[in-house]
Amino acid sequence: MRSTRRLKHVISTALLPISLVMLIQAAIFGQAKQDQVRVEVASQTGSPVQLTAIGVRDNPNFEAVQMVEFTIQNISQKRIIAFSPFLSSASFMDGSTTEGRYDFEPGKVIQTFLQVDRNKLKAGEKLTLSVDYILFSDLTGWGPDTQKHSEFEAGYYDGEKYAIDQVRRFIKEQNKEELIRLLRLEQDGKIDDNSLQMDKEKTERWRRGFLGGYRLAIGQLLPFDQKQGKRVPIDDKMSLDDFAGRLKYVECIRSTYLDNPN
Repeated sequence: MRSTRRLKHVISTALLPISLVMLIQAAIFGQAKQDQVRVEVASQTGSPVQLTAIGVRDNPNFEAVQMVEFTIQNISQKRIIAFSPFLSSASFMDGSTTEGRYDFEPGKVIQTFLQVDRNKLKAGEKLTLSVDYILFSDLTGWGPDTQKHSEFEAGYYDGEKYAIDQVRRFIKEQNKEELIRLLRLEQDGKIDDNSLQMDKEKTERWRRGFLGGYRLAIGQLLPFDQKQGKRVPIDDKMSLDDFAGRLKYVECIRSTYLDNPN
């Protein structure tokens, strides 16, 4: 009986007037065309990178946002270590941006994306993709820097260097007690603006970058259990030589990004 009903449904659907089917298809296609968002790459004279828009697609994990995908090619003769793309339109002039850290050799191409709040987009709207800021491995920069990412990056590498110098000094002075105290502060998540006593005259972005660079460097000194795949509590029996070896690892990472890590 159920099969008969299904067959009748198929037959009745198949017998719909062709004109009605075409009308439904046209409405669906028209809506898709109306909702389509266009992406245009801005012309920026002297840009060290080439942007190529791929398209816009839904984020499978978050219905509220759409993903604007694109590729970036480093067409300069310098290595890029940080890149901030910028996406804007008539609906949201404040734009959408991100702070990305890369090891981006000349000629290399990478694919990435920016996310846009679906509610901010209008049907058929044109998005403009551009470069806001680029940081090279010699710590020189390029771009209009409207979002002041240069301040964050300057703070980040200053914070990283400060952490390395501080740990190096503790090791040189054989001050294991103070070194372990510092590492436990990081392990407990207690390192912040106040504990570092950062320069209050610096911008909020610089301070945020400094804290990020500092904490990342200190965090890399913490013992890590490969089997558990996580950091483990500090053992008081660890020697200064153990910490010196981990410090060399942190310094090695910094030297892979910067032409002059000192």
